[in-house]
Amino acid sequence: MIRIVSQIVSLVLLMVILTEGNPQQVIDASGQCHCPCECSAQHRPLFQVSARGSAATGRNASTSTSSRRLKIGAFNIKTFGRSKMSKPGVPQRIKQIIERYDVILVQEILDRSGESVRQLHRMLSRTYEFVISDRLGRGRYKEQYAFFYRTDRVSLLNFHQSTDREDAFEREPFSVLVAPKQINNVKLALIGFHAKPTDAVKEIGRLADVIGEVRRQFGADVEPIVLGDLNADCDYADRRRRLRAGDALTTNTSYVWLIGDDVDTTTRDSTSCAYDRCVLWLLVVVVVAVVVVVVVMCGGLRRERSG
Repeated sequence: MIRIVSQIVSLVLLMVILTEGNPQQVIDASGQCHCPCECSAQHRPLFQVSARGSAATGRNASTSTSSRRLKIGAFNIKTFGRSKMSKPGVPQRIKQIIERYDVILVQEILDRSGESVRQLHRMLSRTYEFVISDRLGRGRYKEQYAFFYRTDRVSLLNFHQSTDREDAFEREPFSVLVAPKQINNVKLALIGFHAKPTDAVKEIGRLADVIGEVRRQFGADVEPIVLGDLNADCDYADRRRRLRAGDALTTNTSYVWLIGDDVDTTTRDSTSCAYDRCVLWLLVVVVVAVVVVVVVMCGGLRRERSG
């Protein structure tokens, strides 16, 4: 009973934000933003709960709780490396996007020298640090994940590279454990993942195992959140395919997909797919007069399709 109460309290202590549409912000090779609704104005929260547990809705939502909001994002920068960082205006735009978030996962890092990531880090505010994964991939093509985080907003407690002994993933998930400095008794296990498009159904189906591995690594009291380019829609791993495969993240109601199937996270006009996702595992599901779900604002950021 004490453990259940503790888990409920930990959920309430987190900042809950439901936005008018999932915040999407994208960048192509020219560095232009392709979502004017996100670039032109900040969405007004429809519902939010502060760390003190007080609630506000719509226009009555107080901005005084903004210091307690934790903004988390995932940004797949297409073929990120020295060539991308040498394009006029692009590094500055990437910097602007990253600095909107307290913690952000950057995917598809190809530069084996690491110079492009260090260059980006030097451009950011001094409050930002980063942690980077191993180079991942079965063949010569390899990628890395990097989490950039604001040291004045969160403490990095640990990180973990999934071992994947069964070779289930092309790019094994990379996780960090962070604690918001403005919210007590909360630890978030952010699981970064970029699915191989042609194996997306199979790889997403193994993410429940990864969540279990991360909880064993970081502790059972953490709040796991899977985020990144899951390729979880259209021809790769739409909901119908995931249901048919019996994917736990899709069939188990304890998992909440913060970016829905109807959201377009691509930049091409000819494509409308919710490839990028953010999936929360609710440790406790409590039905009360008002059902509160969703833990953090989790922005899906997207680039042109490359797989």
